[in-house]
Amino acid sequence: MRKMTKALAGCLMTLGLFAGYPGPRPVLADGGPGKRGSLEEYLRSYAYYPFSLDEQGGERFILFARINEKKVVLLVDTGCPVTVLDARKVPGLKTLGQLKIKLADSQFGELSDPNILLIDRLAIGGAQFSNQPALSEQLEADYVRLNFEGMIGLDFLLRNFCIIDCGNEQIFFRGARPTPAQAAAMARTFRASGFTEIPIRCTRRLIMASKAGDQPFGWIIDTGSMYSLMEDSERVKLHLRPVDRTPVGSFIPSSAEGRGYGLNGHGLGTHKMQAVCLPDLTVGPQTWHDLYVGVADLNIADLNRGDKTKADIHGLFGAELLMRHGAVIDFSSLTIWLRPDR
Repeated sequence: MRKMTKALAGCLMTLGLFAGYPGPRPVLADGGPGKRGSLEEYLRSYAYYPFSLDEQGGERFILFARINEKKVVLLVDTGCPVTVLDARKVPGLKTLGQLKIKLADSQFGELSDPNILLIDRLAIGGAQFSNQPALSEQLEADYVRLNFEGMIGLDFLLRNFCIIDCGNEQIFFRGARPTPAQAAAMARTFRASGFTEIPIRCTRRLIMASKAGDQPFGWIIDTGSMYSLMEDSERVKLHLRPVDRTPVGSFIPSSAEGRGYGLNGHGLGTHKMQAVCLPDLTVGPQTWHDLYVGVADLNIADLNRGDKTKADIHGLFGAELLMRHGAVIDFSSLTIWLRPDR
């Protein structure tokens, strides 16, 4: 976030562990998918600060933080366009209207909505963030107790140049965007280590292109969705039939209930879903066979609101596939790196 009006400080990220930039070290050359130390050590050499993500109540990508010294549980949700807090559970925060200020934000330009909350101090491990905006929402779901007080959204992840290592459940922060030379060196190391480079685009969501059979199929990258989900109308177009029982090797129970987090009155709750088998899904140069995903009415997630290319969005690429394929999401370069298959 850039400078605010009325002399309030902009975003300051304190990474006391890093005194400078020591240069790249090609420690990923073995291409191993599971050794946390390899990638963590490499990203540390580029002044990235690592923090381990947790699991709580079945939710993945949970982090424990402090907001103005109050302990909070936050869901890192790449499918959520903006950071959200339940103000009832994090009292004491003031809105822009109460502070009588506007924000000059690197992601949204000038923010003037008087109802936007201002997070004075957010501490995640040793990383400190100041003056972060958030929407105030009552986070409740039908017959389900949520295990978090807020969601770290896409705006925060972009603003703070984050990287998420889905396979090892870590998030990395950086105080400034990598220089073009640093970004190019990192990309060369990932490629030399056997990672597959998948470009993504960002509107209000992170969108990844693929093909289901010979049909274009767009996914929203969504760490907040426990399972990958396909819109039911797309199942019909692809002539897929729901499976009758849980298939061997599937992460999707055939009679599971999935939670859809739709904001601003768009259906936060619990919703039934079925499972289907995608015979072929091609992502970049990789083709995956017999991929089981859930099917649901994704209107609850309000997928296409405000996106002029809504016809390109057909499903949610959720936590289980991101973890299975060891995805590394780089929000600075808008790239997903898929680890080599075992």
